[in-house]
Amino acid sequence: MGGKHQDLNYSHTVENPVVLIFPGREQGAGNGCDLVNSYQELKACLKNSKYKVDLDPYLHPLGYGIIQPHDLSWINHRLNEGFQQNIELPHDLIGKNYVVFNESSLEFKDKSGLLRSGPMSQSKVGSEDDRAMRGMLLFHMFVDNFDAKDANGESLLISTGDHASFLQAPVDLGGAFRGFPFRGRGINHYKTKSFLRKSLTNSSRLVYTHPMLYRSRASDKATFSDLLWMAEKIIALSESTIRDAVRHTNTPAFYQEVLTYRILMRQRRIAHLFNLSSRINSPEPVKPDIYLDLSGDKYLQVARELHIPESVFVREMLAAGIQPGDSFRDRVVKKGKVRKCHKSLVVNILEKYAYPTGLSRSPSKKHEKPGRCSFHVKS
Repeated sequence: MGGKHQDLNYSHTVENPVVLIFPGREQGAGNGCDLVNSYQELKACLKNSKYKVDLDPYLHPLGYGIIQPHDLSWINHRLNEGFQQNIELPHDLIGKNYVVFNESSLEFKDKSGLLRSGPMSQSKVGSEDDRAMRGMLLFHMFVDNFDAKDANGESLLISTGDHASFLQAPVDLGGAFRGFPFRGRGINHYKTKSFLRKSLTNSSRLVYTHPMLYRSRASDKATFSDLLWMAEKIIALSESTIRDAVRHTNTPAFYQEVLTYRILMRQRRIAHLFNLSSRINSPEPVKPDIYLDLSGDKYLQVARELHIPESVFVREMLAAGIQPGDSFRDRVVKKGKVRKCHKSLVVNILEKYAYPTGLSRSPSKKHEKPGRCSFHVKS
């Protein structure tokens, strides 16, 4: 979901953070920001960059520092999570600086030691003659991806032992499931119906209501038959398959309910517009409305489930005017929408300490700063 394996900010969270180890031991050894060897240098370089990014909101509770011998064990554990092969860190990393981030987006580029012969842009391998690539236009509408240029559709040859699999896949889906920039960002702007409709002047034409900044050359040649082919594949996705995919986003359970609901509703919208509604046998999903009970000592269980330190949770409760033990139910989802950070204590805490890129919102790199939002109980 959302390019889980391409844009790693979707798969790395407070529960599964990113550990960055800097290449050298000497601070200030590089020329300006060409080479940084500590978190302080990296922070200063990004603070003075075009986007004026403050990295502090993205720090994991594990923070940053210099690798000591006893640190290798927990870093090894983080490194090997989700991999079949065990990788042992070399001891010569001791003494180097490290930093741990809640969320980050990673891309591997080794121009000096790697000949990049693939994956390749679909436009270079006859994508205009490929139904999958032409039909992908509807898929990008389905996930609300406005960045569907040729370079973001790739062919991959993946080797698995004695066998190899050829895959065609969209990549760089970081803009999906969040609405269009400048019209509001975040899960609540991932519309359920209005994203696609019939033309008012010609009912045989479909109108995608969100601007698409980039689209592939193959999509310009898409026919109704191509889109119908893709619509059938989208509609064939079962609710359990969708829920399983959403589960891998590592987002809070209430957020997953909202995202699942919106995907299912968009699936129904596509089925309706292509006269395929009869193929969906399940009842229409109900808009989720979710409360989290923080009364008594129940807030402790909520904090554990969300991987927020108890001390942090209590501090934020007190700042909001809630005494631990008070009777309080926090409404985190209202009528199918994740509540804003100034409307929900839990959403506020999560956006400050675990999801700096936002849950109900998607802060701008330059303007809206992560974590700067306050919540107070109305007296």
